[in-house]
This record gives sequence, C-alpha cells and structure tokens, in this order.
Amino acid sequence: MKLNFHPLVIRKDSGDIEEFRKVFLTNSLFKNKFDFQPMTIIDSAAGVGYSSLFFHYQFPKARIVAIELSDLDFNVLQKNTQNLSSIRRFKSCLWHTKTKVNLIQKTSGGQEYEIQAAVNPEDFEIESETVESIMKEKNWTQLDLLKVSLENSGFEIFTKNYENWIDKVKVFIFSSQKKLPESSLQLFINATSGIKFKQFQNEFGLIFIKEVEAEPEL
Repeated sequence: MKLNFHPLVIRKDSGDIEEFRKVFLTNSLFKNKFDFQPMTIIDSAAGVGYSSLFFHYQFPKARIVAIELSDLDFNVLQKNTQNLSSIRRFKSCLWHTKTKVNLIQKTSGGQEYEIQAAVNPEDFEIESETVESIMKEKNWTQLDLLKVSLENSGFEIFTKNYENWIDKVKVFIFSSQKKLPESSLQLFINATSGIKFKQFQNEFGLIFIKEVEAEPEL
C-alpha cells in the first residue's frame, strides 16, 4: 500500500513512535485481509489518529468516526486529520450509555482512565457516546469495523445496551498494550452469543471477523 499524506505530528518522549511503527510499519492491523471493503468505521480511543489515518488510506471510501477522550491526544488527532473530510472527530469516549461522565486516572501520570457516570450532572468532565448514538447520528444501518481499546474502560460497551447494534458489526478490532484479560473477553463473548467469528491475533491485538452464512442453494 502506498501512503501519500501530509506530515504527521509525532511527539517525543511519548508512545507516538511505537504506535506509528505498529500501525504503519508492521501493517499488523491488516496482516489478515478482509474479503470486503469497510465503508463505516468507528475508531474508539483513536489516540493521535494513526489508526484512523491507516483506515482512511486502506479504505479510501470509508466514513470514519474517531473518538478520543484525552485533551492532549485529541489536539494532535485534529492536526493529523484536519484535511480529511471523511474522518469525523469526537472529543468523547465510547461507553454503554450516552451520559455525562468523569474520568478517574488509574495510574499516576499514566493515560489509563476508568469512566464513571457523574454523580452531579453539573460537575462532569466529558459526555460519552454509544455505538448506537453514533450510528443513528450518521444514519448508518450497519457498522463494518469497530476498534475498541482495552484501556479506558473500552469493554464496558459490552455490559449493557448493546442489543440493538451488536449484530450489525462485521469486524471487531481489540487493541491493547497488554494481554487481554479473560474477564474482558468474556463480556464480548457473552454479548455476541450466537454470532460466529473468525478470530486472529497479531501485534496490534485481537481481530474478530463475522462469518457470513452462505446462501442456501435453490
């Protein structure tokens, strides 16, 4: 794949270089080719936008929603994708309910957060989005690709309110900087009970591609 784009922002003393290498140089996102061209994509925990850009150049006709909750990362995400009308940016987080939430930092100085509903509606940090709310706003009847990060309570979307959208997703990509806990994976397995997937694992994370049932012969 030939990539032609404007210069990217890559910050020193951050995880940007490693993320850039993982997405663009190893192509680990797509070592396993899809047999279709995704047209609708949600990139949750999009960071500074490398994966959203990769999706754009891999699938140039796709419409992409990039969601990022960190102020610092979101500012860079805007710069990295500012000239691309196909990428819509949300300063938000993907959660199981569309509401006002607060971010609880898990580790000192780290970038991992736990998302909690705001007790006081007047005192909140961010408004969450849901898969369903984004699909309704964009008027999407199906979601071809959903990227979810293990960090920052990403798997909470599989705990409730998933019934109306879960079977409309063709591909799930679970990105993580560490091994996926069995408890998180079980949430996904429970939510997708009855749906068959092909499963792959690579440097980027876990990829689940929905199996399409063959049409019965007449």
